[in-house]
Amino acid sequence: MSIETTLPKNFALYKELNHSRQSPAYFIINMLTALLFLLFFSLLSQAAAAMRADFEGAAIGGLRGWAVLGVFLLAFVMIFVHEALHLLSFWSFTGIKPTFSVTGLVPRTIVPSLYLPKGIYLLIKATPLVLLTGVYLALVPYLPLSWLMFSFFFFAGNIAYSASDIWAMVETVKAPHGALVEDVGEFVRLFSDKQFIAKPPAGTK
Repeated sequence: MSIETTLPKNFALYKELNHSRQSPAYFIINMLTALLFLLFFSLLSQAAAAMRADFEGAAIGGLRGWAVLGVFLLAFVMIFVHEALHLLSFWSFTGIKPTFSVTGLVPRTIVPSLYLPKGIYLLIKATPLVLLTGVYLALVPYLPLSWLMFSFFFFAGNIAYSASDIWAMVETVKAPHGALVEDVGEFVRLFSDKQFIAKPPAGTK
């Protein structure tokens, strides 16, 4: 399948993912975000301990003074980098430059309404998660010991922030072969050839 600007006539809505504030999924995604952060903060620190002979628990000791501010600034930088990678990957894979904006101090990548093949959509969604995790693993052996704690916050935060991306990727993988994806921010719509969409049994509505 190619990138489509209009939905093919033989396609229909297969599934809609709604993670707006009014949806039940919003609460679930926020809970998943928190769990992913705690899990991967622990896993990334364990990875550092395995890769660094000089690593000790003191590297993630209590936060004081300017360090607390540093963590909050890192959160904003992480979101900015995450969204920038989405923008660059979308631009690279589609040839169309999306819009980058900041709403309420939160950076957002705004893309035109397109119907993307599953493969391209998965690559765009996975880019920040895979690329930044790879960067973390490459940097850990060389980062100053005092920076490790901040790297845990940054890279675990990126994985946690990817919760909605992970949900969208799982549902996209499950969609029928040849499905198209329209991502309009708080809604991700999966479209499939009508022949793959289950029809209700005869005599039911």
